[in-house]
Amino acid sequence: MKVFKTIIICLFAMQGFSQSIDSLFSKHKLVAGLTVQIKNDSSTFGGFPSNLVAIITFKSDSASVYYFAFAYQQSDSINFSKAELDYWMVSGCNIVPHKSFDKNFYSFIYGGYFFLLQHCACRTGENEYCAELASRINQWRKKY
Repeated sequence: MKVFKTIIICLFAMQGFSQSIDSLFSKHKLVAGLTVQIKNDSSTFGGFPSNLVAIITFKSDSASVYYFAFAYQQSDSINFSKAELDYWMVSGCNIVPHKSFDKNFYSFIYGGYFFLLQHCACRTGENEYCAELASRINQWRKKY
């Protein structure tokens, strides 16, 4: 019984440390020239181990891109990797990457969330505005 109570207390404590998607962006300020729009959404997204939390749109003056945000736990890492691979295999996108690594969009894990890039995102290899937006998102990710 004592072990059970300890487990319950630990679970509640861990939930208290998780942050909402809104507070993630208020706590970790965006870099100059980058804005974000958050649309809360709890729908299921085929193949992913958790429900969608929100759709996040990153914008600059001349380009925008959106990400699907999922609650993420390290124990789900393999399932997220497989689901992301399946997602990209059915996309049919033929995206030419930018030659600079930091000017490309990536799916990423940040603040307890898995951010999955939209299908056929803004093409950084063909559009310098998209490359600049990708660079700003990557600067923000690396800042914290």
